[in-house]
Amino acid sequence: MKFLLKICFTLTFAWLSFAGKANNDPTIIIKYPEEKKFSLLLHQLEQQAHTIQLHDQIGTCLLKENITDQSSFAKIYNLKNLPNGEYTLSIENEHKVLSQKITIEGSTIKIASRDWKAMHKPHFVQTYNHLDLNFLQLEDALTTVEIHNDAAEVIFHKEITTVGSICKRFNLENLAPGDYTFVVSVRDQVYQENISVKNLMAFQCR
Repeated sequence: MKFLLKICFTLTFAWLSFAGKANNDPTIIIKYPEEKKFSLLLHQLEQQAHTIQLHDQIGTCLLKENITDQSSFAKIYNLKNLPNGEYTLSIENEHKVLSQKITIEGSTIKIASRDWKAMHKPHFVQTYNHLDLNFLQLEDALTTVEIHNDAAEVIFHKEITTVGSICKRFNLENLAPGDYTFVVSVRDQVYQENISVKNLMAFQCR
């Protein structure tokens, strides 16, 4: 099955505005490292929904907290019951995921850097006969795009080596009516978008 792919060289204004807010990154304060506690401060949340998660080295979620309808957030977290190792603290909203490594060694905790790693999430816009994908991909890694049908079969697979702005248009006219899932993968990050394709010919004849 063939799909029309169109590469764009511009980025939506939304991506640019979020990229320009790096100075609003969360703040971690480890005041008493020997107590395995840290304070997390989130700034200018703009009433958006955010999710805080802590994962261990094998990806097990140890903590998950949802924040809604708040302009700022502050909380102290106690990791005294966790064993030695490296953990990943992530903060996710509708547009991106920020992550930070936290290491527990003996009776202390530390962070390797004050900088957060940012992963922007793909943005999908569907009209009746096509779907646009905009993705600010800053990882030096391969991006994979797949389309799955409602039987979980892969009917389209595309590997993209572009780093930076990825903008592609997918023609839906060759798809049979039904439900589909677009899957975008970069390293261990996987994003999905569910779409429903109607009878396009019937739509056009109305």
